[in-house]
Amino acid sequence: AMYRDGQWYHLELTAPVDESDPVKNIDSQILTDLVLEPVLGIHDLRTHPNVAFVGGDRGLQEMEAKTDAMREQGAIAFAVFPVTMEDLFSVAEAGVTMPCKSTFLLPKAFAGMMIRRIE
Repeated sequence: AMYRDGQWYHLELTAPVDESDPVKNIDSQILTDLVLEPVLGIHDLRTHPNVAFVGGDRGLQEMEAKTDAMREQGAIAFAVFPVTMEDLFSVAEAGVTMPCKSTFLLPKAFAGMMIRRIE
């Protein structure tokens, strides 16, 4: 989905994706391949100054609020489906890396270190 100027738009994929590549089937990668890179010229999601992320646990309302606050700058928000466990396992089994910003998974593991005696 795409959010702009206070309105949500339903985006529908009309071309097939390469099902032999598990990364190409992940929604965030499809968005990158078909919209962010070719249409908006965004090639590196990690470093592009106009890209911000809203974690899935903060909800669509947070995404709307951030986009509305930047309406004068032409802000657009995209919401994608979360990665499934099947997606995660398929990518891992293929021995490749998950797409950028696709690994917001819940529940989060607690930070820290745990030591266990192995006998």
